[in-house]
Amino acid sequence: MMMRSLCFLLVLGSASIAGAKPLPDWSRSVDWGLSSELEVTELRLSAKTTFSPEAEIRAVWDRPATAGRRSVRLKVKEGASSRDIWAVVHIEWVVTVLVATRDLHEGDTLRAEDLRTERRVRSAAGPKPLTAVEALLGRRLANSVSASEAFEERDLERLPALPRGAEVRVQAGAHGLSVWAEGTLEQSLRPGERGRVRLVSSKRVVMGVLDSDGAIVLEEQQ
Repeated sequence: MMMRSLCFLLVLGSASIAGAKPLPDWSRSVDWGLSSELEVTELRLSAKTTFSPEAEIRAVWDRPATAGRRSVRLKVKEGASSRDIWAVVHIEWVVTVLVATRDLHEGDTLRAEDLRTERRVRSAAGPKPLTAVEALLGRRLANSVSASEAFEERDLERLPALPRGAEVRVQAGAHGLSVWAEGTLEQSLRPGERGRVRLVSSKRVVMGVLDSDGAIVLEEQQ
């Protein structure tokens, strides 16, 4: 049977994180047991080991996994037999951000084809990345943004705020369908900002993001 061989001090980075070295294909099938905001970006195996391509691999943590360098026990199941492999991994907080698909220039108006999403390591320092597509569409750039560069609020021209009490359209959507309602702002908001809006029909207060067209896009309900 064909075997995969993994050698001492094998160091690889995550393929799904922009700018990182790729992890081996088999690592994508490992049940890491991590939240969606955490990702293994580096893997070191403590000793030479082999296992079959059909092996099922599951991570077992001695305590809840969080960002940083951690030792982990990988349980490898091959047919009726199972064994443990010890490894060292580096875990990072990650976030899905919006990046430019091409070089953009000051004064450009953002369109859907100018944006794409990418998972990147989240930095505690520095500006907060922009993640809501609807908050960028139609916005004008205050400065140039290079291809693959993540958008930040400082890249966008500052738009005037709608005052509290302003009448707005409210959009809710699920499974590709959109439903529109009428509402009034409970606070002053600029495009791209998150805030409260009171629905005219039910008087219920909900949260959403004001887009560049002056409509509130409701947050998805969990």
